[in-house]
Amino acid sequence: MDRYKADIDINDKKYSKAFRDFYHHHFIDSFGLGRNEVDLSFFQKMSISELDLAKELIRQNLFLKYVHIIKAAGDLKDEKSLPILFDLQKKCKDDFSRILTISQAIWKINGDNKYYNLLHKLVNSQDVILKQAHFEQIMDMPADNCINSLIKLLYDENALVVKFSLNYLNLYMTNKFPAVSEDPAYSVDYFKNNQNNKDILANLIANKNASR
Repeated sequence: MDRYKADIDINDKKYSKAFRDFYHHHFIDSFGLGRNEVDLSFFQKMSISELDLAKELIRQNLFLKYVHIIKAAGDLKDEKSLPILFDLQKKCKDDFSRILTISQAIWKINGDNKYYNLLHKLVNSQDVILKQAHFEQIMDMPADNCINSLIKLLYDENALVVKFSLNYLNLYMTNKFPAVSEDPAYSVDYFKNNQNNKDILANLIANKNASR
């Protein structure tokens, strides 16, 4: 906690549960955020004044370059954080993983299409760990590019990357993720064999668009 600039009394009764949840997960225990286990609905439930305070707290801590703090700037769509994020881009130019996170936050705020170029670079990367860590960001692509990228990644040499791709393709085919204990409804071979099937591709793209 000492490393953060977040000096408020979070136990003050003036703060809503949503704001307290935001504060807890970002400044006390961020472990769940890193594992994508946290319900982020508190962003939608905070009052306007609490959102303003949340944005201020996040801006004050962007210098730490922590992933969950950078992501919060994007989720809060805080335009005032853009100069700081642009500066972080320059400082982290040799860290592609961090650049992907920063660029996603910027894209969420101002719709910067240069982010898509980075996602194409991610898809074509030979860095397996990078692809696994940032795989969900591929879903930020426009629907047609996203579906084509997921099909392309079915040919990846890494089994986990293939599994991620197959699960998302099944999501856009059936509108639900395959259960952990079950085989996906549609196999890798199904999508490979139908990668040029216009009707199936159109269905996948339409469902992807509808999922936004």
